[in-house]
Amino acid sequence: NLDKIANAVEDPAVVDLQTANTSLYFNVLPAGSEEAVYASDRGATGNQASITLPADGDYRVMVYLFRNEARRGTKAEFTISLSLK
Repeated sequence: NLDKIANAVEDPAVVDLQTANTSLYFNVLPAGSEEAVYASDRGATGNQASITLPADGDYRVMVYLFRNEARRGTKAEFTISLSLK
């Protein structure tokens, strides 16, 4: 888990993950939950997203490699920015 976004309901949370590795993605999850409210591997905008969060509270952003790459021991450099508009 890299960071938390707090109380971001009325304005979208913007997440931008920059990487050269095409198997690196992120999920946005409510704190204490394993169910993502946004998964970049399924999003139309890929690793850049403007997300309206469903409720007040803390959220975490989890960056991960697809399983096949992780099993090979692949490493990925990245930068991530989080902002509330």
